[in-house]
Amino acid sequence: MEEVEVTDREDFVRLPFKTAADLPPEAKVVWSRTNKPHTVHEYQNGQNQSDRQNHEYLHRTEMNLDAIKTGDLTLTLKDPRLGDCGVFICTVYNKDGKILRRKVLTVTVKVYQVIKVSVEEGKRSVVLPFKVTRRLLSEDIIVKWRLSDLEDRLLYIYHRGHQGPTQDQVYGGHIEMNEDPLTTGDFSLAISDLRLTDSVYTCTVYDEHGEILHQKVVVLIVRGLQMEMVEVTKGEPSVSLPFKIPGPVDEDIRVEWTHPDSKQTEVMTFENGEIQLSKQNKVYRRRTEMDKDLLTSGDLSLILKNPGVDDNGLYKCTVYSGEEVQQWKTVTLSIRGQ
Repeated sequence: MEEVEVTDREDFVRLPFKTAADLPPEAKVVWSRTNKPHTVHEYQNGQNQSDRQNHEYLHRTEMNLDAIKTGDLTLTLKDPRLGDCGVFICTVYNKDGKILRRKVLTVTVKVYQVIKVSVEEGKRSVVLPFKVTRRLLSEDIIVKWRLSDLEDRLLYIYHRGHQGPTQDQVYGGHIEMNEDPLTTGDFSLAISDLRLTDSVYTCTVYDEHGEILHQKVVVLIVRGLQMEMVEVTKGEPSVSLPFKIPGPVDEDIRVEWTHPDSKQTEVMTFENGEIQLSKQNKVYRRRTEMDKDLLTSGDLSLILKNPGVDDNGLYKCTVYSGEEVQQWKTVTLSIRGQ
C-alpha cells in the first residue's frame, strides 16, 4: 500500500501505478474507492469512460491514452480536496472479468490553511479572514462558519446568494460577511460583539452534495495588553486595580475579582446589581469597594484598602454573561516598602 500526500492548494495529484507492459489490449482499468458509489475513473479501449464515473470526480480525473500499451496506469486527480482523503484501489480486468493487477493507495489531502489572528483584550470586534480561489466559486457551494473549540456551534451560513447568522444566543446578530462573496471569493467573517476568549473557528466550503471542497481554521488569540502592573507604597490607605469597559453594561452580567496567587482567591463578586458579600473571602471584607454605578459607567475597578505584603501578586477580573466569558483583565499588584 502506497501513501500519497498533497496539500489542498495544489492543482493536481498523481496516484502512481506502473506495471509490466504485457496487458491485453482489451483490458479494463477501474479506479475506485471503498466508501464511494460508482467508480472514480474507468479506462478501456484507449478511452476514459466518463459515463461510468462518480459525479464527484467528473472532469477531475485523467489517465494516459496509451496506458495499457505502456503499463503506466497512473491516475491524475485534479483539484484535490479534503473529501478525497481515503483509500483508492486500481484494478485491471481482462475481458472475462478476471483480475490481472491490483494496487491500493491511501491519499491524504493536508490542510495548511491554519492561521492565527490576534486581537487586543478590550477590543469588541475582529475579522476572521477567509478567501477562496475562483475555481471553487459556484452558485451551488455552501459555506459554513463554526465555533469549534470547547463545543461545536454553527454561527453563519451562505448558500445560493442567501446568507445570515444562525440563531446562536451569543453571536446571533453580531456577525456578518461581505454582501457578494460569490463574486469576490471573500468569505471573511466580521464579529462586532466579540466574546474575548481564545477560540478556534472553522470555515468550510461544501459542494451541492455535501462534499468538502475547502476548509480553513482560524485560531483567535487574545493578546493580554490589559495585563497591568500597579505599584503602591506600604502604608498607603488604598490602591485601585483599574479595569474599565465601554458602558452602559448589561444588567445580567457577573463580575468576579479573584486573587489566584493567594489561598483566599475570592476577592469580590458583583451579581444581580449588587455586591455579593456571601461570596467574598473574609480577608477582604470591609477592605474592598467597587463603583456602585458600574452598570452605567463601565468602571469595574477594584479599590483595595490598607494594602499589605500579603496582597502582593496577580489579580484577575472576569466579566460573565450567563456562563459565557465576555472580557477579563489581569493586574499585578506590587507593595513597595516605605
